Amino acid sequence: MRSMLICLILFVGVCVSAGSYSTTPAEALLVDKATAQPEETPALEAENPAACRDISGSWDWFTGDVKTFVADGAMSDPTGEWTGAWSCTDEGAYVLDWNNQTFVDTLQLSEDGSTLSGHNQFGMEVSGRRIVN
Repeated sequence: MRSMLICLILFVGVCVSAGSYSTTPAEALLVDKATAQPEETPALEAENPAACRDISGSWDWFTGDVKTFVADGAMSDPTGEWTGAWSCTDEGAYVLDWNNQTFVDTLQLSEDGSTLSGHNQFGMEVSGRRIVN
């Protein structure tokens, strides 16, 4: 079976021969169409079930307002002024990116799942307590 090669130019540049690539800004990506497989993105908890527990729901935040975390990684407050995305690292730390890195919080979830606590990129303490309905 003959393998077809497709060359996608990422920047202005030229294609390279099979098995080699350019390390310059004119880098080209060589893909073997016969063997290329789509990259799967597993669910957050499937990647690291022990470390990344669900934090979706409403939280009383240290600032005095309520923050809402959605299972898909979105987060916001009731005013819509603060929005962003949350993720969980392999080590089980939750990283909250508010308003495109205006504030980036790195937090740990308590054993009982009721409290998030840690700090932001400026070293300021950050915390929240889960609201149980």
